[in-house]
Amino acid sequence: MTKEEKAIRNRLQELELDIETGNMLFWNVGNALMHICDEQVYRLTYPTFKEYLSKRWRMSSTTASRYITATITRANLLLNPELEKAIGDITTSISFYIALSKLTLEQQEKVLATLLATNAPLSAYQVQLLAGTQKDDNYYTDLNYKRTIAGIKKMVKDKDLKKFFTRAKKKYNIDIAEDFVTDMTLLIKKLKP
Repeated sequence: MTKEEKAIRNRLQELELDIETGNMLFWNVGNALMHICDEQVYRLTYPTFKEYLSKRWRMSSTTASRYITATITRANLLLNPELEKAIGDITTSISFYIALSKLTLEQQEKVLATLLATNAPLSAYQVQLLAGTQKDDNYYTDLNYKRTIAGIKKMVKDKDLKKFFTRAKKKYNIDIAEDFVTDMTLLIKKLKP
């Protein structure tokens, strides 16, 4: 192993220690992941950052991206001297900073200042409320309906649907096909004018 490879391995071990011990503070994990990716120190043992995340940490690249995004958002807010004192080492959820990251820096600062001034909980929900990005009450219901309809469409196209119902009956000792047909009949009656 060359001196350079040893230096890279030492740097990787140093950063991985931050991940192992920094789970309570997401920004420690985010910083370490950012440096591992930027410096490509994972390359001694893994060809890609994605593979490194998956095999070393059982982490998806989406999860790593959330850590990094939240860390960058927090770091940018800490550059504001007024907010730096207030934020300090407030341990809040990663989702709070992810919600903030969807806003401009100016909006982030305004929302955070408002939350701190009013002693409101530092949560993604509060950020969405203040930023006007909170989904309406029907959003999740509508989304569930869309998913259900997509599932039913897939079932209609499925050639092995009878096999599924047969397996389910054997496995759970209930006739879900009959229940499904009954429920679909009721649904169709409700939809008819």
